[in-house]
Amino acid sequence: MSLRYQIIIIHYHHYLHKNNVENTIYELILGECKIQKAIIPTEFENLSVIASNVNLAAAEIELIGINQKEYILKRAVEKIEKNYDFIIIDCPPGSACSVMESIEDADYCLLVAEPTAFGFHNFCMVHELAGILGKPCGVVINKYEEVYEPLEEYCRKHELPVLLRIPYEEEIASAVSKGMILSEQSPEYKAKFQSLLSRIGGENL
Repeated sequence: MSLRYQIIIIHYHHYLHKNNVENTIYELILGECKIQKAIIPTEFENLSVIASNVNLAAAEIELIGINQKEYILKRAVEKIEKNYDFIIIDCPPGSACSVMESIEDADYCLLVAEPTAFGFHNFCMVHELAGILGKPCGVVINKYEEVYEPLEEYCRKHELPVLLRIPYEEEIASAVSKGMILSEQSPEYKAKFQSLLSRIGGENL
């Protein structure tokens, strides 16, 4: 698959890359490598990633006492941003420092929520943080089976557009668990994700 635009995905959470990666987001934010060394090409033309691993769990503790640590990722990204049309930072749930750092310089926040009490709690924390930082937001409801009214009511109250609902289906779960790209496997979801990108200000890939 070839993409029309240059895209990089930065995994700023405990995502474990399938290969043994020497330089990850962990080494980057600790100053042990430059961002260019952490970029990994993928099998998809024009798509790159910066991977993560379990070491990232200790990063916030290791950064205690470091001045302006909240700007480390921003300053690193500034060195490569001209090379990419889209920079996607994939954050963990909640409102940890890594989430704040990721949101701070974002143009748009796509909030992925699960329709459960725990998922709703995390969603509210992230939305509150995005609001404090003045970022526009849209919502994707993942593993959607039936209406979870607290989430729907919250979105109505705060005028948050629900841009996409992804159902809880065995076919989708199976494809993702095998490392497949859903939009590549399903023309239906390719069209849905193209529409999502268009609604948040991008263009079709």
